[in-house]
Amino acid sequence: MFKFLTINQKILISRNYLSAIQNLKINLRLFQIPALYPIDINFQSLPNNKKRENFIFSFEHKNLFENFLAHELINHLPKVFIEKFDSMNKFVENSNLSKKPKLIFLTNFFSNTFLSFYCAKKREDGSKLILSQHGGCYGQYDRHWSENFEIKISNKFLTYGWENLKYENKTYPFGIIKNINLSYGKNFKNNDKLLFIVRSRSKFINKLDSSARSNQSYDYLNNCYDFLHRLNKSLKGKTLVRLRDNDLGWAEHPRFLKEFPNLEYDFGVNNIFKLMDSSRIVVSTSLSTSYLESLMMNIPTVVISNYNLEPMRKDAKEYLNLLIQSKILHFSPESAAKHIEQVWENIDDWWLSKQVQENINKFCLKYAKKVKNIEKEIIKIINLNINVQ
Repeated sequence: MFKFLTINQKILISRNYLSAIQNLKINLRLFQIPALYPIDINFQSLPNNKKRENFIFSFEHKNLFENFLAHELINHLPKVFIEKFDSMNKFVENSNLSKKPKLIFLTNFFSNTFLSFYCAKKREDGSKLILSQHGGCYGQYDRHWSENFEIKISNKFLTYGWENLKYENKTYPFGIIKNINLSYGKNFKNNDKLLFIVRSRSKFINKLDSSARSNQSYDYLNNCYDFLHRLNKSLKGKTLVRLRDNDLGWAEHPRFLKEFPNLEYDFGVNNIFKLMDSSRIVVSTSLSTSYLESLMMNIPTVVISNYNLEPMRKDAKEYLNLLIQSKILHFSPESAAKHIEQVWENIDDWWLSKQVQENINKFCLKYAKKVKNIEKEIIKIINLNINVQ
């Protein structure tokens, strides 16, 4: 309906974790309207324009494995990158998005084929790209493919608070960009729920980084079971297990239901921030996104992790040591369960103690920074970068 307006806009703001109202406010203050991109794309309906057998894929190989890749990779590339490449580009160009944006602002776009095509083409045409961190582990993992990739292709990368000295002219310690009510976390001591958050991983390896992935998933799930088994009867009755809404190949739903048929579950239905806000303690089962969010909201948090499964950077360990000192980060299910039982009835004595709060503030300033006026700060970043050469 408004395509005649959106295709001529100078800024594209899309696919972020802010609400529709927040995105509308940002766009209006930049004297434009939000532009929508297609979500459900039927890639099978796109016509084929090229033949795979005519596509030459070769590189100098120095060993048997590289020789294998040289012959096999061509058979595993998606059709959208070969047969349907031209038709996909045409589909993108005919969309509602700006034809010649001066600047693009996105979060977590590379898992979206449509936006990946759009950004690649516009970057080649000279558009500036501002990306923002979308989850945990950035700035912490010893190896993080997504972090390196996003920083390299962008003009500016907004982090949760950390800086990358290798790309210090690109990273900016902005804070968490998510639609989180900053009033959350005020009444945790009056709540009676233990929120246990289970992370989901794909069955097969799809990234090369320090995260515990498919080959460690069996150990990860056993750690989850071990923790829940160690809770006393009273705490089990107050536990809500949060599982992802979709199964990525490990069948977490039936596994947990079989192991713990009497526990309460949330299968990704309710807003995670509201669940945190209604909990006395949030248990995160990895050093991923959820513990950063609950710490930012200052909700009592316990993390179960293992450096042997998830190698961390040296400077990140210095800050994670603050969480160890505060008995937030535990390296065994036994230690975490024991600590929760000890502090459950007098949660304030632990969580609101001076030393624990000081450690949390230091950690959050680096890895989970709170932004008081996200819309205003995003507009400021856009205006500062749109005309920079």
